[in-house]
Formats: sequence, structure tokens, C-alpha cells
Amino acid sequence: MMEVIKLLKQLHFPLIFLGVQTVLGFLLCIVAGKWSLKRIAKIIGAEWGIIFGGLVGFLICENIWIVFAGAVAGILVGIVVTEVVPHGDKFLINFIFAFKCSYILVNPIFVWGYRAYLDRKYGAYELRGIKEDNYLLIVSLIVGAIFAVVVFKQTKLKYAEIFSTSFLGTSQILGVFSFAYVTELLEGPGHGDWFWSDWVHAFLPVMTVKYDNLLWGVAILAIAIGVYVKKKLWEELEQ
Repeated sequence: MMEVIKLLKQLHFPLIFLGVQTVLGFLLCIVAGKWSLKRIAKIIGAEWGIIFGGLVGFLICENIWIVFAGAVAGILVGIVVTEVVPHGDKFLINFIFAFKCSYILVNPIFVWGYRAYLDRKYGAYELRGIKEDNYLLIVSLIVGAIFAVVVFKQTKLKYAEIFSTSFLGTSQILGVFSFAYVTELLEGPGHGDWFWSDWVHAFLPVMTVKYDNLLWGVAILAIAIGVYVKKKLWEELEQ
């Protein structure tokens, strides 16, 4: 897998995508309140279709063309969900929202507890890293799916999607400034304490879900609430 990761880095995929994430993050925070839910879902669906589709292709086969094919397939899946599936736009937004919430807010707590357990049982640093992220990816995907299924038919949640997009936009903007993965992208595997050489190196940074500690998650939540309140006031003033 290292060869695929190196090629993705040579193509500047992670850094380019972080730039795209930043732009879309500002759009979600500033203008998404004036857009239809379906338009927002199309953007989020295309964005995350590339990430998840590329990741699936990456895990299936160590071939850059399979990764690109997975990314294209992911975009198509996002379009189908928003255009064909009933309430698919709401399902998609809630799924990504819950996925990121689970990863951002649960990650620091899990990491602290898991590392303390490993230190006590094995005293081995090399058991960390990829295993933590594999676990968190699976758990967060399950949480996202369950949350989306439970709430996507709830028509009374009038402002729920506005808050969800505020949270997504805020996490994308702040995620770019999380030093660990930007440093890893620039310096490569093995820089400092970061030794990952698996999917986490190419795909986890562009998800903007991993931060240094829980304070990042609290900051994202606080700013998202502020953006949500402002959007709600704008909507009430227009009415």
C-alpha cells in the first residue's frame, strides 16, 4: 500500500482535497442556510463520495486506478442517494454529521483509555496508531448509519440540518489547522511520532475528523452552535 500512498502524495491529492474542504467548509458555514437541502446534500455527497469511494478502492486493491474508480463510484452513489432515494438528502447529511461527531468527540476519550490499557498490559507503543483508527472508523460508520436511519424521517426537526451543515463546515475549516496530519502530509510517514503507513495516511487527513485532543471537538461544537444561531436569525428576519 505504500506505493499507492506515495503516488497519491506525488499527485498532491491530500493537500488539494484539504483546500477543497476549506472552501466548502466556508460555504457550508456562510451561505448554506440560503440553499436548499438537496443542493447541500449534492455537494456533501460528492465530497464524501470521493473520500469513501476512494478508501474502499484503496482497501480492495493496491492500485491507483482502483482508487480513482472507487472515487468516481462514490460520487455516483452520492448522486443516486440525493436524487432517487426518498429523503435521501436528509439521510446523507445526517449520516456524515453523526459519523464526524462520533469520530471527533469520541476519539480523544477512546485514545486516552485505550493507550492507558496498552501501557498497563503490554507497555508497547507500536500497538497503537492504525488499530485505533480502524476501530474508530468502523464504530463511527455504524453510529452514522444508525443515527441517519433514526432521524431522516423526522419532519419536525426544522433546523436540524442547518446545525448539521454548520457543524460539518466548522469541522472542515478547523480540521485543516490540526497540525498533526498536515505535518504528516508534508513530511511523510515516520515524521516525528507519526509512523502510519496505511489508509490513515492518505484518507484520514481529508476527513478532518482527528484532532489533538477533546478541546478541538468542544471548539467545533461551540462555533457550530454560533453559526447555527446566526443562520436561524437570518431566516427569521427574512420571514
